[in-house]
Amino acid sequence: AKDTNVNSESPDLKRNMNIESMVFSSNHLLACIPSANAILVFDLGRGVLSYTIRIPSNMGNLIACVANISADEDYCYSLVRKEGKTLVLVYDVKHEKEAKIIKKIKAGSCDEDDILAIAIHPTDGDIAVRIGKKIKLISHTDGSTVSKFKIKSASSDSSSMNMPAFVHFTPDGNVIVTNSSNSVHYFGTKSGEIIGNSPVRA
Repeated sequence: AKDTNVNSESPDLKRNMNIESMVFSSNHLLACIPSANAILVFDLGRGVLSYTIRIPSNMGNLIACVANISADEDYCYSLVRKEGKTLVLVYDVKHEKEAKIIKKIKAGSCDEDDILAIAIHPTDGDIAVRIGKKIKLISHTDGSTVSKFKIKSASSDSSSMNMPAFVHFTPDGNVIVTNSSNSVHYFGTKSGEIIGNSPVRA
């Protein structure tokens, strides 16, 4: 369904307009609102809100969203959590009136207090999902596990929800970067090996 007016047609969004992140796909700006389980899709060419992606409650709670930047594809990847499981919902957002869900990818089990994050490989489209102290690299074609990464930190709260978490690829896709409360960690995407750790100091 199309949501063109957030204020009048979406009372839940009006009360919960806490945008936690904004990302670009090839033709759209995506504004992630986990408190409303929704993603606003803006048309960059026309500068207007095209529609709202509403994550069904039976699929889980929205954690974060990312997008690919490709001339051929315009996808939104939303990471959700439900009953100890994580799931990536892939939406095709190139349509003008509504997003179409094209794939559901199981990302793995999680505890309620695990921090979660997601990133998309810049060239091959594989999906990196951070679950607590682990990162899983998942094939975007068949959902299989490509590799796993273990985050080691001296801090006991490196996987706690009290700490904001991120996971990113370098522009060439060769390195995955993530954080703990006391360090930034670098992994070789292909090797799965730790490249280095940078202590965080104020």
